[in-house]
Amino acid sequence: MTYTCFSICGPGLVRADNQDNLYINGVYRQDVSDNSVFQREAESSDSGLFAVADGMGGEKHGELASLIAVQEFGNANASGGSMTNYLIERNNLICKLMKSKGGSRIGSTFAGLQIIGNNAEAVNVGDSRIYLFRRGELTQLSYDHTATQQMINLGMLDKTSALNHPDRHKLTQHLGIFPSEFIIEPHTSQIEIQPDDVFLLCSDGLTDMLDDMEIENVLCLKGSVADWVEMLYTKALYKGGKDNITILLLQARETNIAAPGDKTDDTAAASPVYGKKYISIAVCAIVAALLSIIMLVININGYGSTLPHDPDNAITITPSDTQSDAFGSFEEDHVTDSTPLPQGQSQEMPFATITSLP
Repeated sequence: MTYTCFSICGPGLVRADNQDNLYINGVYRQDVSDNSVFQREAESSDSGLFAVADGMGGEKHGELASLIAVQEFGNANASGGSMTNYLIERNNLICKLMKSKGGSRIGSTFAGLQIIGNNAEAVNVGDSRIYLFRRGELTQLSYDHTATQQMINLGMLDKTSALNHPDRHKLTQHLGIFPSEFIIEPHTSQIEIQPDDVFLLCSDGLTDMLDDMEIENVLCLKGSVADWVEMLYTKALYKGGKDNITILLLQARETNIAAPGDKTDDTAAASPVYGKKYISIAVCAIVAALLSIIMLVININGYGSTLPHDPDNAITITPSDTQSDAFGSFEEDHVTDSTPLPQGQSQEMPFATITSLP
C-alpha cells in the first residue's frame, strides 16, 4: 500500500492563537508561536505515524502541552513497544510542566494512527477523533472521553441531546492528569486496511462545526485528499470557526495496481458506489439493442405481418437509475472563547490564506 496524506492546522476565526498540533512522519508544528495556517502534504509506503493533538489551558501554555504530546511520536515504539505506553510517558511530562508552571492546569488531547503494511492501530485520549471512510460510509474509530459520552453509555442521555449539552466539552480523560488522581487508559482499535480507505484525524474544531453526515458528504465527492481537507476546513470556517481546527486525511492506494501505460477509469476508482448506476444503464441499453435486432430478423423473415400493430401496447424499455472512566477535572474552555477577532479580520469572508511550508 501507498498512502497519500494532506493536513491543515489553523487558528479558526475566533482565537488569535493556535494550540493545536499534528504529526506526520516526523513533521509537526515546532514553532508554536507562529499562528499562521500550517499545511503539509506527504506520501509514504507501507508504514507511517500520524497524530492530532488539541492543547488546553487558555493562555496558560496549552500549546506547549500539545507540542509535548506529538514531538516524540516517532519514538513511540521505543516507549515499551506500544502507543499506550508512549501516551503515559507524555502524560507524565505534561504533569511535570504543570508543576514547573506553579500547578496551573494544562493538558492535551491525542488521536494517533500507526500504519504497518496493511494494518493500522488507532489510539486516542480526549475528544479528538479518528474516522474511517470506507465504501461511502464514515465510521468513528476513536472514543470520546467526555462527560456526555459517559452519560450516553449509562442511558442518561441520547446522542442528539448530547450535541448541545452544557457538559459536552468536559473531558473524563486527557493528557495532563496526575497519576495520583487517575491513571489514563487510552482507547485503541485495530483495522485491516483496504484499498481506497480514507482515515480522518481531527480536533473538535472540525466536529463542533460539522456533524458526521456533513463530513461524509464531502468525502463522497470526487476529489483528492487535498481537495477534501480544504473543503472541510472552509466549511468549518463558514459555520463559525469557533476553535482551532486541525484536519489530517490519509488515503490508502494499492501499489502498482496498473502496469505502465495502462488506462484506468479514474471515475470508477474514486467513486465505486456510483459505478452501479452506470452498469445498470449499460445492461439496459444492450438488452434494448438485442430486442431491436430480434424484431428486425422477424420482420425480414416475413413474420412481422402476423403481429398486429397496436401502439397502445408498445413496449418501452427505460434504463434503471436505482443505486443501489472516572470524571477528570479538566474542561475545555477554549471552545467558547470569546476572544475578539484580530483587527482587520472579518467574519463575513471566513476563508483562510494557506501558505505552504518549504
